[in-house]
Amino acid sequence: MTQVNFLQKAAQTAGSLTSTLLRYHIAPKLESILDKESKITHDMLSAQIEARLGSGEGKDAKGPDMKVWSKGKNLDEACEKS
Repeated sequence: MTQVNFLQKAAQTAGSLTSTLLRYHIAPKLESILDKESKITHDMLSAQIEARLGSGEGKDAKGPDMKVWSKGKNLDEACEKS
């Protein structure tokens, strides 16, 4: 795979991951907050979003929320465990 093809694939995967997170987590979460007229800080919302992404390294690592990621199209490779 050439570097250009690799970069194109990486950009497509990043776009698919972003779209999936927005469609299946962020948009429904914001709709719920607005419908209920809930008060939530930016820090609280960003922490909830970051929890879906996974974080940390080594023993402290927390994997991504596969309930969200498994809904995305063409994300099989990106969602495989290493």
